[in-house]
Amino acid sequence: MTREEVAHRFTEEWNAWIRGGKIGSPIGGEDFASLSRRAARVFDAAAQGRETTLISAHRGPLRAILCHALGLDPSFRSRFSVVNCSLSALECQPAQRPRLILLNDTCHLHGMVTPSVSGWDDGG
Repeated sequence: MTREEVAHRFTEEWNAWIRGGKIGSPIGGEDFASLSRRAARVFDAAAQGRETTLISAHRGPLRAILCHALGLDPSFRSRFSVVNCSLSALECQPAQRPRLILLNDTCHLHGMVTPSVSGWDDGG
């Protein structure tokens, strides 16, 4: 559904989502705080290893991981554009905060139709 369709069909929930800084939970779904904690555990476990690790996930958990790794409040997640099939990379060194070294890179998709970054770019 488009944003307008959701706002019309789920008016009360949509207004609560907007008022709450878009941190609430969808009907029957996981709230972003819970998703963030779960994604942070996965990232922390992966970052402890010495190998390069790939985490493949939907946009919400990936943006939660970015906020967690960079020490940002989860409400900053909408500041990160993460489109389908894009690559982002964090460099993790022992006793140092992770460094963002690549964000939303789609150069490997050259010549293909890439997803739009507009539309549902406000939530999880």
